[in-house]
Amino acid sequence: DITAGYAINFHLSWKGKGSFLRAKDRTAGDWLIQMPADRITNEFEFVFSDRKKWKEPYLKVSMENVMKQTRVPASGNIEIKQTDGTVVMASDYAPPPAAYTLIKLEAGVTLHGGKNPLSLIAGADNLLNTAYRDYLNAFRYFSDDKGRNIWVRLNYSF
Repeated sequence: DITAGYAINFHLSWKGKGSFLRAKDRTAGDWLIQMPADRITNEFEFVFSDRKKWKEPYLKVSMENVMKQTRVPASGNIEIKQTDGTVVMASDYAPPPAAYTLIKLEAGVTLHGGKNPLSLIAGADNLLNTAYRDYLNAFRYFSDDKGRNIWVRLNYSF
């Protein structure tokens, strides 16, 4: 895993994250099953100037790129019958799904009106409603992963 960040100016910043895992079965000399695919995330955050009661207002957009998992065992102990009646040994019931990109959007502000602050945060995950299947999700055999998810969160500190 790697994370890097850079403040472009007083209001705008960038953060990049990457996750890359390599794991092999030394005895078999092949890749291990169920290892996560490589992923890279880029995030830009713009922090607006404070107002009287509105503190730390921000807008954040991020893009997560998940690559197709190509490091899978060549064969395994699962018998898959072919249409011609032959049996093929495989390491999984289905090949790894295709690569995908997800866009996320988030906005928030902290309100200072009384003794304790109240934070209001709203966002949308998978903003473009991309159809995708994650390699580590067991439901990928049957259906796509979750679509657009819009949410609101309130945090009150006391």
